[in-house]
Amino acid sequence: MIYYRKKEELETQVSLFSAQTLSSSIQALSLLNYEPLDNFITRPLSSIDRKKFNLLILHVTISCRFALFWINNLEVIELFKFLNSLIKLSNRKTLSNKILHEAITDLNNTMIEKLKSDRIEITLSFDG
Repeated sequence: MIYYRKKEELETQVSLFSAQTLSSSIQALSLLNYEPLDNFITRPLSSIDRKKFNLLILHVTISCRFALFWINNLEVIELFKFLNSLIKLSNRKTLSNKILHEAITDLNNTMIEKLKSDRIEITLSFDG
């Protein structure tokens, strides 16, 4: 025997079920205590990894056009501590002075090496 229900009854039951499921999901998430992911993926950075990490932070800052003080934002610090509590973020002054200066020096050295090794002679002139 097949029973048919009214369309309105089914829609009401589905919406009540969806609301209850959503409500219980939100309550479950609010009860969770978020802790860093230390047990899964964290490790201290080596000196090479630290340099790469600093360059990536600099690239993010430049490509997203962030002001340099974004790195001192408490929410950003909390995010990085959650992802890896062993990573210490550089501050704004280190990012703008040391890390940026090292990146510019490395790029200039790479450019000079490539220009010296180029067999086609190129003349560069700068205005200023």
